[in-house]
Amino acid sequence: MKKGNRILAHEEFLEVEKSPTSLRTSDFILFKRKSSLDKLRVGISVSKKNGNAVRRNLIKRQVRCMLDAFLDTREAADLVVIVRKNYDPEKFHENKEELGKALAALGDTL
Repeated sequence: MKKGNRILAHEEFLEVEKSPTSLRTSDFILFKRKSSLDKLRVGISVSKKNGNAVRRNLIKRQVRCMLDAFLDTREAADLVVIVRKNYDPEKFHENKEELGKALAALGDTL
């Protein structure tokens, strides 16, 4: 995922989180809204409850890899993925399936 397709500012995270389109799973909370830009932007949030900085960066890399497999970057939308504290990086394939199902369900609602 290119840096131009990432949401980095705290204010932009908050704006996307106010959107009515959201979905909660056991490991993720997803928020999605339509965007005026012609590209998909993604923000990933991992709490300190998930571990130290090394573990949080590992989780963010895993989630970015999962999202690359599922998302079309030509879609005009903003997506925020919040990783819950019970996310286990050792269960990558199970987490990927869960995120894929959640994105499919979220895509149907927008």
